[in-house]
Amino acid sequence: MNGAGRFDPCAVVLGVWSGYRGCGVGIELGSLEKSTAPPNPSRKGVMMGERSEGKGGGEFEGGSVTADPIRIAFWMTSFHGGGYERNTVLIASELADRGIPTAIFVKDDIGPNREFLHPDVKAIGVSAGVLGGLGSVGELMGCAISLRRELDEWRPDAVFAHGWTCPWIATLARSRARRKWNNIVSIHNPLVPQNQDRPEWPYMRIMSRSTHAFFGVSKYIENQLINEIGIPPSKCSTIYNPIDLKWINEQKAAPIPRNFVTSVPYILSAGRIDESRQKGFIDLIDAYAILERDIVEDLVILGDGPEDEVNLLRRRIERTGLTNRVHLPGYVSNPFPIFARSRLFALASHYEGFGNVLLEALACGTQIVATDCPGGPKEILENGRYGELVPVKNPPALAEGIRKVLSRPPRVDSGIARAEQFGVDKVTDEYLDIARKPGPSHENGSMGAG
Repeated sequence: MNGAGRFDPCAVVLGVWSGYRGCGVGIELGSLEKSTAPPNPSRKGVMMGERSEGKGGGEFEGGSVTADPIRIAFWMTSFHGGGYERNTVLIASELADRGIPTAIFVKDDIGPNREFLHPDVKAIGVSAGVLGGLGSVGELMGCAISLRRELDEWRPDAVFAHGWTCPWIATLARSRARRKWNNIVSIHNPLVPQNQDRPEWPYMRIMSRSTHAFFGVSKYIENQLINEIGIPPSKCSTIYNPIDLKWINEQKAAPIPRNFVTSVPYILSAGRIDESRQKGFIDLIDAYAILERDIVEDLVILGDGPEDEVNLLRRRIERTGLTNRVHLPGYVSNPFPIFARSRLFALASHYEGFGNVLLEALACGTQIVATDCPGGPKEILENGRYGELVPVKNPPALAEGIRKVLSRPPRVDSGIARAEQFGVDKVTDEYLDIARKPGPSHENGSMGAG
């Protein structure tokens, strides 16, 4: 149990790892090997750049890569989702395009982002085997064993992992691997009251003993890792999310979908509706209610989510009498023509890890009003240089910011130039830099043993 009385699989894993009997479990990873399923049957053929034992470059000496070509692996849940999954595919594809052996290991080899994957990137499914039926702890341990087997065979020099279970699984797998790799953990959400019960934060400092490096997707997160979690500054950095400008430029040239929800000018927002309390869509609707009699623009909010969350927004729209002026068209496969033709993009979030959608708006030449929330928006907009920043959870201030931007001439070129600074080629260089970064000559604590 954690402090809130919830069952916490991380606490059990700590007991397993340290070899003592925590929460009724006291087993080592190696003793579970016979309980797992056979190697993944979907893993067939020869991978890009596959090498046999003892051959190839990229060997470690004291935790650092000493030879090229480097081999990069990513470990994530699936190809579903938005920001992180899409960014992983972008980076992996760029690496493969450069001729760098690259693989993505996933628990579920499905999801819409898979179609954007470079053909030379190997996607490898990882199963928890029979241990997956033993609850969350069995799932963690089973995935760790299967992942270790796959990584031992593929032999990466660095493994990038995100979230809370994926870094733990990667660290467990590494503890029993024949050949150690650099574990690199990326953090995509800040520590704020809305997500303080997320399990990854309390154990991050312990995990840091055997983690090569951490990076946040904003300097805000990097500072939290150092100042609030206590991770050594030498292990922390910031790598912003990438944007594929060439692809967006191709997509935004398409026409707006037929029978689009409005034929008048519009203000745009977008995001997962099941994150409505994070995304601040209620605040945005309330801000628009203040403005709607004074402007001609409608409000369009792109995105889908659970029915109860969508209905929450619909009820607010009805309550404010805006049924004919605020539109929820749902998910749109190509939103960029809609971005490019909007009068402005409004972000009302209460917090953001980074804020990819702001980069997409800038790349489309769209003016921006955004809340000055914890996370990346202020950094993307350079303290207001590339968009209007307003206080969080303050609909009157958001309304005034929208009014201000609508009244001034657009600054298309400067926004596009700003987006270009986050190009996938530049960000990929930073991934390679952190993968090659020399590590400590030895690792401390039991978590690095093995």
